[in-house]
Order: sequence, then structure tokens, then C-alpha cells
Amino acid sequence: MVYKDAVPEAATEPLFAVVIAAPHDDDRVVAGVALGERGRRSAMYGGVDASRVFVVRDDGDLARARAAVVGPAVVVDVTAQVVMPALVEKLVAAGGPCVAVDAAGAYAGALRVGAAELPALWRALGADLAGGDDAVAAKLRAEAPALDVGALGRHPARAADLRAATRWLFQFAYKPELDSAIVRHVYRPLSAPFTRLFVKLPFTPNHITIAAILVAQLGCVVAARPGYLAHVAGIFLIAFVSGILDAVDGEVARVRLQRSKIGAWLDAMGDDVLRVSLILAIGAHVAPSYPDLPIWWITIASAVLTVAAMAPMWWYCITVLHSPNIQTYRAVMSDSDGGSSLSDRLGKLGAEVAGRDFIDLATFALAVAGLPVIAVFGLAAGGVVAFALVIPMHLKALRLRRRSAA
Repeated sequence: MVYKDAVPEAATEPLFAVVIAAPHDDDRVVAGVALGERGRRSAMYGGVDASRVFVVRDDGDLARARAAVVGPAVVVDVTAQVVMPALVEKLVAAGGPCVAVDAAGAYAGALRVGAAELPALWRALGADLAGGDDAVAAKLRAEAPALDVGALGRHPARAADLRAATRWLFQFAYKPELDSAIVRHVYRPLSAPFTRLFVKLPFTPNHITIAAILVAQLGCVVAARPGYLAHVAGIFLIAFVSGILDAVDGEVARVRLQRSKIGAWLDAMGDDVLRVSLILAIGAHVAPSYPDLPIWWITIASAVLTVAAMAPMWWYCITVLHSPNIQTYRAVMSDSDGGSSLSDRLGKLGAEVAGRDFIDLATFALAVAGLPVIAVFGLAAGGVVAFALVIPMHLKALRLRRRSAA
């Protein structure tokens, strides 16, 4: 077989993925996910439709793949390496036959073949499964163009490498480009040991998200009760127990490759519902102690302004970004024209101050200090400021969007 230079396949040809995995009883588990299953998820998140991903462990799997794969295919060997979507993404973007190599030029456990090379692929896989060869790529990669896939897509996962592979995977748990300073310096360090525990437990990220929402709402009920200790305990549940779980769910999803649209919506909606519930809970706790102050009116006004500030965020996320990730909205808004004007900096600061992490820690500090009445006025002021900053920033982004569309 002779390869020519890598060229794009016909645009109408579907792209498939063939994941070569060890038999189930020999499939290593790293960070809670077997190598074969991680390979399947990496292919899906890397750009191959789920219906076109085939995991080959035995002759039966090979027969099914052979009958279904009729076009170019990405082939990933995960029998002794842990992979992430970045590896598949580069092969998908390559557009034609190629072999993945690392910076040193060594084979990176993956390649892309065209439809013309499929017969050779099936023969090589059949020989490997029969124990006649030790590498499917040996017959396919000799003359294929090399594609440097870097170091972010794969890591050896032989028995001696499992701990190192686990450490390597955890670099994908965080998203510093979107995290606020408080999340980076407070919640991520606190959540790390819990994330390492939860990746080994049979809970999905959505289970963790639901637990975080329920704990937060329980915290609001407790915080609304009279008495210093009840209020502090309720805010503690919100700021630390639910707050840490809120970080853990996303980290587990990124490490396990278990992201889902439902999970993203649950996470975002849970945070915003909590914000309104917290305002009402603190108002309910404080109002009986200050009968001469219009605490309930301030609380209701604060809740209304908060919802009014959230509304354009949600509208923009749903209709423009098609994503429930408010962090992405904040990133887009704060860099809507790529500048660093005073209004942009104030908008970014306002978005951070309006974030769950800042509000949770601030209200906890005030609860411990016995000053929840300040939290009432602070949340009301925050609602005014958030509304005053978010609305102009939002309108500015819409103007820029219309201008670019024109």
C-alpha cells in the first residue's frame, strides 16, 4: 500500500472511528473509566458521530465494524494508552490519511485511513486479534504522512504508568480561562481531593450536580430560620458543601468525559435558582430582628433586580451562544470588542462580584460575624450594580453583533 500526500476526503464521505481496545477482563481502568470506554468517548467528543464509533475487542466486534465502516476512519489503539479528544480532533482535522506521532516522531497510537485502506486495516486487525502481530499500525503507517499530535492527547497506561496517567488526566479537570480568581484559589484546591474520590465512585456528574442543588436549597431553608447557629450552618452548607460539589461535578465530567447538555443546564439553572433563594432566605432570617426596617421590601426588590439582570444573560446564552454556560457569556461580554476600556473592566469585575463563589463566601463571612443585615443590603446593592453593569454590556455586545452581521 502506498500513501500519497494527505488530502481531504470527499466532503460527502462520513468519517468513522475504530477504537482498538483490550478484552473486557484485561481493560485497565484509569480515573474511573476503562481505557476502551474512554477511547469511545474521546472519539465522540473529538468530532466523530456516536453512531459511527466502533470499539473492537474481539472477532465479533471486528465483523460488526467491517460491515458498517464504509468510509475514511480514525483508528485509535487504547490497549495500553489513555486518550483524550484532542488526539482525535487533530486526526479529524487532518482531512486525509496520516499517522499520529509525538514530538520525537514516535508512533502515538492512532492514525487515519481512507476508504481505499480499509481492506488492509481489517486484515491487520484480524491478524492482531489472532495473535499473529503486535501492532495494527505496522502495516498501515510505514508510508503515511506523519501528523504531530503533541502531548495533550495521550499518555501511556501500562500497568506501571497508571498513577502517572491519572495525574496527567487531572490537568483536564480545570478551566482556568473561565474560572474567577476565587474559584481558582479557593474552590479548586478544596474540590481536588473530592474529585479524586468521586471519579472512583459510581456517581455521574449529573448526580453530583443534583446533590449540590439539593444541599444548597436545604442550606437556604436552614439559613432562613431564626438563631445565629442555624443561619451560619445554613450558609456553610451553601458556601462550602454545595459550593465544593458545584466544582466537583464539572471536574468529574471533564476527567471522565461525561459532559452532557442536561448537566450543563442543571448546573447553570441550579446556581441561578440558588441566588434568588439565598436572597429570600437571608431576608426571612433578618426581617424579624429589624421590624422597623423595610427588610422584606428590600429583599423582594433585590430578588426582582437579580432576576432582571439574569434574564439577558439567559436570553443571550440560549439564542446566540446555544450554551447554558454563564461563564462563557461573561467571557464573551467582557471581551466583546477585544478592548480593555474602563467599561469592559468594570463589566468583568461586576460579573465576578455577581458570581456565586464571591456571594457565597461574602454572605458566609457576614453570617459568622453576626451581620446578616449587611448581607441583605449588600445583595440589594449587588442586584442594582449587576443590573446597571450587565444591561449596558449586553446592549453593547448586541450592537457589535448586529454590526458584524451587517
